Amino acid sequence: MTNGYIDIKNTDMMLIMGGNPAENHPCGFKWAIEAKKVRNAKMIVVDPRFTRTASTADLFLQIRAGADIAFLGGFINYAIENNRIAKDYVTNYTNATFVVKEGFKLPEDGLYSGFDPATRAYDKSTWNYQQGGNLTGKMAVADPPARPQHAAPGAPPPALPPNVAHDPPCPQMSRTTSRSSIRAVFSSSSRSNTRATRRKWSSASPASRRISS
Repeated sequence: MTNGYIDIKNTDMMLIMGGNPAENHPCGFKWAIEAKKVRNAKMIVVDPRFTRTASTADLFLQIRAGADIAFLGGFINYAIENNRIAKDYVTNYTNATFVVKEGFKLPEDGLYSGFDPATRAYDKSTWNYQQGGNLTGKMAVADPPARPQHAAPGAPPPALPPNVAHDPPCPQMSRTTSRSSIRAVFSSSSRSNTRATRRKWSSASPASRRISS
């Protein structure tokens, strides 16, 4: 499916096939149950097994394993033959209007088009849609940007300003500072802090040392 699980709560009918969301996606399946409770939505489940999802279905279609393509083909054929499709949506937002390539043959005799008996293999060149549009295989050249009407003749086209550095570089550590010099700076600072801590510790009284430890 291409929509989010939460959107299922707005449906009036759902067809669940190829999955068992009640067990595999229980947090998402609650929205299907909410649609049934709030909107009286109908749930159709297609599965060879009687699953937990099937147990909540209004219509359970227990097909034979491997018969899913035949089921979907019959389902689509029934919808087309009985005008049970949203024609505007199918025409504008799916590939239903694509024309199958000329020469493609369905397996009325058990074989698709392109079968070679000698090699017992298929030539799949006809297994496609009819081509159209740009067939050169090259990306079309984009049109040049339109010049504003108020631009003077010969003026350069509008463009973004050049990249500038918003933060000035640190004077102590410029881009040319080597890694070895950076390590030397931090090592020197660490040694200075360590010596200062030792001097403070040695000058402290024995009682202060016990309290600190």
